[in-house]
Amino acid sequence: MDCAALLEPVHFAVLLRAHAISLKLLPGRLEKVLSAETRKMSELVPARHSSEQRIASLIHEQAEKGGEGKSGLISKHCERRSKTNWPNTSRP
Repeated sequence: MDCAALLEPVHFAVLLRAHAISLKLLPGRLEKVLSAETRKMSELVPARHSSEQRIASLIHEQAEKGGEGKSGLISKHCERRSKTNWPNTSRP
């Protein structure tokens, strides 16, 4: 019997054990990643909401002053956002 034939069962056992260990660790890692992503989203949503409220109040103020009106301000805001490319909506 040659050495290669003896090493195959050992090699399979090592791979099987490594796979079992990774399956045990996967739920903890997944929970950690989901928690981090949820935390990021929970920080972004209020900031976005605050920004939208600020824009709405500025538009309302300008419209009350008899300035450009709501449509003019919205157009300017959209132009400004498209120039800064935020958010990046371009697709390859």
